Amino acid sequence: MTMMKLSLSQLTNVIHNVSWSCIWLYNLSVICMGLVVIIASIVWREWTIAHYNLQGPPSTHWFYGNLQALLNAPTGTLQARWISEYGPVFAFTSIFRRPEIMITDPHTIGYIYNHPERFDRAISAKKILRYLTGHSVIAVDEPDHRRMRKAILPSFAPAHIKELMPIFFQKTYELKDRLLDRLSDDRAEVDATKYISETTVDIVGLGGFSYDFEALSSEGNELLQAWTKLRDGIMTRNWVSMLQFAGVPGANWFGYFTKRQKGARAARDAMFSVGERLVQEKKRLVLAETRGEIKKVDVQGMDLLTVLVRANMASDVRSEQHLSDDELISQIPLFLLAGNATTTMALTWSLVVLAKNAQIQDELRADCMSLANEQPSLDQLNSLPYLEAFIRELLRVYPSTPAQVRVVTKDEVLPLSTPVRSREGRMMDVVHVKKGTGLTLALFNVHMSTELFGPDAAEFRPERWLDPGMNEKVKKIPGMWANLLTFGGGDRSCIGFRFAIAEMKAVLFTLIRHMAFEETEEKPEVVRVGGLGISRPVIPGRDDIPIVIRRLA
Repeated sequence: MTMMKLSLSQLTNVIHNVSWSCIWLYNLSVICMGLVVIIASIVWREWTIAHYNLQGPPSTHWFYGNLQALLNAPTGTLQARWISEYGPVFAFTSIFRRPEIMITDPHTIGYIYNHPERFDRAISAKKILRYLTGHSVIAVDEPDHRRMRKAILPSFAPAHIKELMPIFFQKTYELKDRLLDRLSDDRAEVDATKYISETTVDIVGLGGFSYDFEALSSEGNELLQAWTKLRDGIMTRNWVSMLQFAGVPGANWFGYFTKRQKGARAARDAMFSVGERLVQEKKRLVLAETRGEIKKVDVQGMDLLTVLVRANMASDVRSEQHLSDDELISQIPLFLLAGNATTTMALTWSLVVLAKNAQIQDELRADCMSLANEQPSLDQLNSLPYLEAFIRELLRVYPSTPAQVRVVTKDEVLPLSTPVRSREGRMMDVVHVKKGTGLTLALFNVHMSTELFGPDAAEFRPERWLDPGMNEKVKKIPGMWANLLTFGGGDRSCIGFRFAIAEMKAVLFTLIRHMAFEETEEKPEVVRVGGLGISRPVIPGRDDIPIVIRRLA
């Protein structure tokens, strides 16, 4: 019996060891097969993708391709070098050696804008936007996008933006007073980004949904703290964000347990919680005001969310056109993302430009001083030619979004206005692309085109927009405002562009009339970072953008 027991014990151990060996070998074989599939797919892709005949830069990294270099380089610089060598349409390598196409041909970009069903946004972008803004108009697909856009557009109509001007000036004068209070001996050094960000978040809070963030007047409140954490989380650039940007499956889980991501998730939840309270309060007020019966013609005034809620509750709106409460709530973080993060970058750049260019500053001040009214109407602001030219040049040279990414939904042929040379040396006026191909629209580099804007395209010169022939020169650019791509184009263009432009004009009009801007003694170099995401001004080694302000006599 003992021998039998030992034999059984030994046999059990053998079986146990063999079982674990089989499991280990099975796992190893799965890993090896996975690697074989990945390598085979890369080889197959490189041999079969039709657009691979395009010229382009060599990959700079075995894993990231050219993506890491693009994200780390100053905005547009690497693309400019490639454009000069390969032309307005060329191939580059993304993460996992994935071949993609970069485009600066305005005709090709217009074709893509005009066929959104053939060129969808990248899955990674949609996931990030849905994470940040829920079921907002920017995050959903068709037909929900078309339905939401139709419902929201009236809130941004010119007539309504005009009614928001008192809010813009209220917060702009708070900014002016706070800056002047910092002065000692008529001069002070301030962080431009800090004060501009506080102003824009207050403006979008009051103008967007009648909520005062109190960013300018105090340390802020619950919603401001939530938004700040969420914004800081999305502005972080690291290897996780690179994988997320590239759409790598499961990449969102890499950073799930990091301290910053935990804070961002908590902030997002808090924001949606406050948003729900705001929407319910709006609905309660509208019902009380109208006793439950309103028509579309009754929709007027107040903040964007109130206008939207009123229209949404109108009895003559068909049920399929209504927005759900979840969809209404989701527009709040979208208003913040579009109205704070991007507008802050543009206005910060405006102060940097004014501090470096005394002549431009004098021209802008003289133009704004020509109006006697301290708080002019939007029509009066729009009548100022140099202010208009300055805003156009600002958004041309410093667009907040320097590039957009699209994915081909089915095999397609891209038309080119400028033929490009293939690897074989022949000229091509069309490019055949396969379903799933990524397309990067290098919008900033279109704005820097010497063919469109002349030999001084890289120079900040508002006077170019005072040339009567300028609009004719740039009419081929398929932008939805001023023939610029800052707000995109087509059905996916920015619906809040009028809000942003009116806000920027109010801020600049007020500040330039009461103070002058100068560089600090160190005159640090301000560089643009964010080659594919949100572009922002940065001084290497610093967290602020210092500007000297001086009270005007």
